[in-house]
Amino acid sequence: MWQLVFACLMTIASITLAQVETAKARLLLARMEIQHSALTIEQMATFGSAYAHANPSAAGAIGFAAAGAPAWFVAPPGAQVFVNAGTAYAVLPAANVADVAGVLGEAREHGLLIGLSSGTQLQDGTGLIIGNLPAGIPAGSLVLVQ
Repeated sequence: MWQLVFACLMTIASITLAQVETAKARLLLARMEIQHSALTIEQMATFGSAYAHANPSAAGAIGFAAAGAPAWFVAPPGAQVFVNAGTAYAVLPAANVADVAGVLGEAREHGLLIGLSSGTQLQDGTGLIIGNLPAGIPAGSLVLVQ
């Protein structure tokens, strides 16, 4: 009888451990997705910034090839780079970002000006206006200014 109780307890412990490990794996995957999105938008901003500094009078959307992105760089769907008066704006549609709040936090840790577009204004995650944006940036997008 005690063998049956022991076997049941071992089974319950194994199932619980498996559930805990699955939860840890999901959290790790989510964190990696956040870091990937933050890194992608930082790379895009770097390409755009180099172009904006080399072409200070340029304004509007530019292609990644024109911005000097290497051949291996593959932009997410809907991603764009805008330049205006020597400033670059890397834009990711928020729908492509797994955890917008997480990306905002990750990028802010590096001291970057990043937020969500609302018309021609840049807002932080709480809706506070933190900057102005040029026309043409789609509303609701994640924008990094560099």
